[in-house]
Amino acid sequence: MNIIVLSTEHWNAKRQARKELLYKSLLETRKIDSLLYVEPMRLWWRDRLESSQSTSQSGKVAVRRWACLIPGERLAFIQDMNRFWQAKRVERELETGASYVGIFYHPVNWLVAKRLKKQAKWYFDWTEDWGVYQNSSEVANMQIKAIKESDGVITVSESLYKRACTIRGSDDDVLLLPNATALDMTMDNPKLEPSYLSGISSPRLGLMGHIGPWMDAELIVQLAKAQEDWQWCILGDARGDVRRQLDLCANVHLLGIHPYQQLPDFMAYMDVLVAPYNNQAQGDSSKLYDYLVSGKPVVSSEIDTASRLSEVVATAHTLQQWLDEIQKAFDETDVGMLEKRRSMARLCTWQARAEELLEWFNLKRY
Repeated sequence: MNIIVLSTEHWNAKRQARKELLYKSLLETRKIDSLLYVEPMRLWWRDRLESSQSTSQSGKVAVRRWACLIPGERLAFIQDMNRFWQAKRVERELETGASYVGIFYHPVNWLVAKRLKKQAKWYFDWTEDWGVYQNSSEVANMQIKAIKESDGVITVSESLYKRACTIRGSDDDVLLLPNATALDMTMDNPKLEPSYLSGISSPRLGLMGHIGPWMDAELIVQLAKAQEDWQWCILGDARGDVRRQLDLCANVHLLGIHPYQQLPDFMAYMDVLVAPYNNQAQGDSSKLYDYLVSGKPVVSSEIDTASRLSEVVATAHTLQQWLDEIQKAFDETDVGMLEKRRSMARLCTWQARAEELLEWFNLKRY
């Protein structure tokens, strides 16, 4: 199988996301003959500055990055012309007579994909509601076209899956493929307690990730004030008013950003792991899959991911429900739950997702 990816992320980005993790896992299956990974188009004036980094080749992987041919990407007709040029560049990379599966992430890349329908079957990997995310009716309309006119849609969450089925009028060519964990599943004995946790008493609530608009900072503050003996250990960043709110709580500890692969050491010294999302949260929470690797009790807001993992993840909505569920988690005595969570995590790896995607492509005969 030959795959073309029109991505929104760079292949070797420091922040490893779905786009890289999934396709690197696909390559590990040894069922992929070649992967052409097309990075986001760069601004035209950076072409000369970055020309030495525009292409790379390693084994079965070819990474390409091209500049916009014409400045003025905010104008629709310029955007279309630049994608026409990009499609021509992609076409030159393809082998005559070979069959390809094409995957794109942003609706604007449908402008590229639709010009290459003779060379590949194209699937829209729908991970964000791009119209809402970019506050653009034009992007929203392009997203509808991508869903309707592509050969199939891969969705990251149940809500997006249902919407895709409704827009297409059928579920025949729609796949639910959630995110996953990239953490080491062996869970070797952790190192000594990380130094940044010294002096923080128990019980500890662990939260990993940036406290952005999708996280319920107000709920965190309310919970921290309601139970001042619970110590909130947040491994991530918070800024502006949110940071000022959290800094007012003596039992909330903002511990900064740490490398992803060190997260198991952090989780090993937490009592309960939490994911307090608000109503703006969409898509699928990779955080919950990472949490399950630890085997520790998990309490989350009522989001699609938590509902799917309801056997091993407790959910809460109101303040009182959060207080009750966290206390239950602290008091957990069922030792079998630790292995049950880890077993679930083993089903939610990028390797498992890659195999599922390949099976779906084969059923669709690419």
